[in-house]
Amino acid sequence: MAGEEREAHFEFGPGDVRADAVVDVGAEGKDPAEVAFALERGKALLLGLALGHSPIVPRATDEAHSLYDGSGADVAQLVEHFTRNEGVSGSIPLVDLMSSDTRHVLITGTSSGIGKATMEAALSAGFHVFAGDRADDSSPAGPPAREGARSGTVTRLHLDVTSEADIAAATETISGHVGEAGLDGLANIAGIGIPGPLETMPVEQLRRSLEVDFFGQIALTQPLIPLIRKARGRIVFIGSIADRTTVPFFGALAASKSAIAAASDTFRQELAPWGIDVVLVEPGFISTGADETTKAMIDKVREDFTPEAAALYGEMFGKATERGYRTQTSGSSPGGVADVIIEAMTAKSPKARYLTGAKAHLVADMAKLPQKAQDAAKRKAFGLPDPGSLAE
Repeated sequence: MAGEEREAHFEFGPGDVRADAVVDVGAEGKDPAEVAFALERGKALLLGLALGHSPIVPRATDEAHSLYDGSGADVAQLVEHFTRNEGVSGSIPLVDLMSSDTRHVLITGTSSGIGKATMEAALSAGFHVFAGDRADDSSPAGPPAREGARSGTVTRLHLDVTSEADIAAATETISGHVGEAGLDGLANIAGIGIPGPLETMPVEQLRRSLEVDFFGQIALTQPLIPLIRKARGRIVFIGSIADRTTVPFFGALAASKSAIAAASDTFRQELAPWGIDVVLVEPGFISTGADETTKAMIDKVREDFTPEAAALYGEMFGKATERGYRTQTSGSSPGGVADVIIEAMTAKSPKARYLTGAKAHLVADMAKLPQKAQDAAKRKAFGLPDPGSLAE
C-alpha cells in the first residue's frame, strides 16, 4: 500500500552520488520541500558513515547553505574522497531524517503586518512555518524568503483564534506533522485594535477585543503546550506599549494587552520547570501597512456615534485619533518587530520582555513617571481638554 514505506534508500558508487526516496509524499502528508531536504541529509549521513565520520548534520552557513560534517569537511570533498572507494548503499527511516533538524513554529495573523513579516523572517531563518490566518486561501505556497537567505517551508492553516473548531484542526495538523519531535515555537500575533471612548463603546465590541487579543491567545496556547513541552520550545506573546501606560480612546486595546502581559508573565513562571521560555514583545508605534484599514475603523466609530456621544466626544476623539494616526503611520516597519520575535525564538537566553519600535522606550520611560505627570504629557500629546474644563 502506498505510503506505508517510510525509508529513504540510498546507493553510492565510484563517481556516482544519487538518492531515491521510496515514499508516497501525498499519502505521507509530507511537504515535498522537506522530503528533498531529508534526502540531502541522508546522502550526507551515509557518506559520513562510510568514511568513518560522525553523522553529518545540515547547518545554514552561507547563501549556499552547504552541508558540513563534524570535522568541518565539505560534502564535496567527501564525495571526491569517497569515489576512490568501493561504494555503499543503505536505508534511513524517513521520519528520522525529517524530524531531526527542522525547526517548526506556528505564527498567527500572517495575512498582513507584523504576522506576515514574522512569517517571512522565520522562513529566512530556516523554520518550517505553520502560517495561521483567517484568509480563504489555504494554498501551501508561501511568500518568498528574504533574498540571500536559506528558505524554510510553509504550511498554511485557516485559523481564527476565536474558533474552537479552527484551533482543534490546527492542533491536529501540527501534531500529525511534528510527531514526537514537538513544536519549537508559537508566536501569538493575531490581534485587533478597536478604538473608541469606553463610556460609549458597545460592550460587544469590548468583548470582541478581549476575545481576539486575550481569550483567543490563551485558547490556542493551551492545547499546543504539550507539543511545545516535547521540543522544549518557546512561546511569544505580542503585547503593546499600551500594556505599560494607557492611551486615550484605546482603552479596549490597553485592557486586552495588559491582560496578555499578565498571562505571559504567569506562563513564564509556570512553564519554567520544563525549560519552556515565554516571552512578551511590546511594540511601540508600528506602521503595519494597513493604514487605510485603521483610518476606516476610526471613521466608522465616529459615524456610529449617537448624537449624545458625538456631543460629548466627537471633537476630542477626532483630534486625538488624528494625532495618533499620524504617529502610527510614521512609525517603525513590521520587519523590525519580526526580527525581535525571531531573536526571542532563537536566543540562547531570551529576555522576559522586549521593547521594540518607534517611541517604545520613550513611552516605557514615561510610564515610570508619577501618574499626574503622565496624564499631563498625554493631554498635551493628544490635544485633550484640561481636567474640569468641560464641567458645567
